[in-house]
Amino acid sequence: MILVVLGTEKYVFTRPLVQLESYAKDFCINEKIVVQAGFTVYESDRMEIFPFLKSSELEELYRQARVVICHGGTGSVVAGVKLRKKVVVVPRLKKYHEHIDDHQLELVAAFEAQNYILPWLEHDELSEVFDKLNGFQPSDFVSGKDAILAYVKQFIEQL
Repeated sequence: MILVVLGTEKYVFTRPLVQLESYAKDFCINEKIVVQAGFTVYESDRMEIFPFLKSSELEELYRQARVVICHGGTGSVVAGVKLRKKVVVVPRLKKYHEHIDDHQLELVAAFEAQNYILPWLEHDELSEVFDKLNGFQPSDFVSGKDAILAYVKQFIEQL
């Protein structure tokens, strides 16, 4: 199953759905495609689309997914990376009014540098991204949370 997570931003994000549907038709993907679309409204006969899912339902879909395609929101990306899923990240872009700025490009670059995800950038062909998926083995996720908390604690203690 392919899980697509577009997040809960109030900005429309149809760009990946249009390309994914076209790819599914052209390459005869018979695999189930489930989409958590948030505020993005899109009709498809190839994808099962839900505006919002309960967190428990979304967590179960993450566990079941063979591939996760998501926007560049930290929570969506980390949820897949922690489960060592093959995660493809397509960042929302300001120029298409998909977000207020391009910070998701920075997140994609940082996670790609750690070999956690495969990026699906604006001019990338989805067929090429899917070709890379076959040989992609994501690295184990290492959280920086403990180091950040230790730094904050040290800073507070010095006040």
